Amino acid sequence: YGTEAFISSSPAVSDGVVYVGAWDSNLYALDSKSGDLLWKVNVGPVTGSSPLVSDGTVFIGGGHNISAVRDSKILWSYETGGSITSSPALYNGTVYIGAWDKYLYALDSADGSLKWRFPTEGLIYSSPAVVDDVVYFGSYDGWLYAVSEGRLLWKYQTDGAVYSSPAVEDGVVYFGSADGSVYAVRKGSLLWTFKTGDKIFSSPLIIDNALLIGSNDGKVYALDKKKGGSIWSFQLGDEVGSSPAVSDGRLYIGSRDKRLYAFG
Repeated sequence: YGTEAFISSSPAVSDGVVYVGAWDSNLYALDSKSGDLLWKVNVGPVTGSSPLVSDGTVFIGGGHNISAVRDSKILWSYETGGSITSSPALYNGTVYIGAWDKYLYALDSADGSLKWRFPTEGLIYSSPAVVDDVVYFGSYDGWLYAVSEGRLLWKYQTDGAVYSSPAVEDGVVYFGSADGSVYAVRKGSLLWTFKTGDKIFSSPLIIDNALLIGSNDGKVYALDKKKGGSIWSFQLGDEVGSSPAVSDGRLYIGSRDKRLYAFG
């Protein structure tokens, strides 16, 4: 299916429908089998935010707004103070999303009303991860934040902007930084760090005992999630800003060399 502008966000698939946002300001709903357009609606330019689908409602960031859409109708829209490239997270009736105005927002998923917002010192590209009422996210200011009900629980500073979205398991937060390092942090204390050869925009994926992540040095890494040592790495043709995905035992990841790689 062809849109009127390019697409830089990832699609979401639910109940036979593919949802994707584009720079032409539209959220598209397509039949997953035929690719036919079911509907589209203007939500503002979708430059990076990927849709989240829950019980038939689609949450997505477009322009300065976070919107809730169902069957081509906008249920509510909340305007932030900056552009949104962060993707939303939903937990216990609350939608969490970051914006370029340096705030993380917590909105009521039913009506879009503001529950709270938390200030940082930098733009927020990172998409939040929510575990047990704690929201983990990174900021351009170089910090990884852990926030609950609008209150800071702890934060950890790196030497570069945190574009990477965190992965959380057993209380350990894994993420990458533009300083080129991968971090494992628990309650603000560093467990281990692993240095790559360039900035990290890729978000980590946890598979069994391994942490998978890409780097702008052109490599994809599999790290021991307990100790941070390298299990293996593979050199691709260019920077690896995309995040890994696994299906049926195979690892998939894209590179700036215009190729999609499969391992396993």
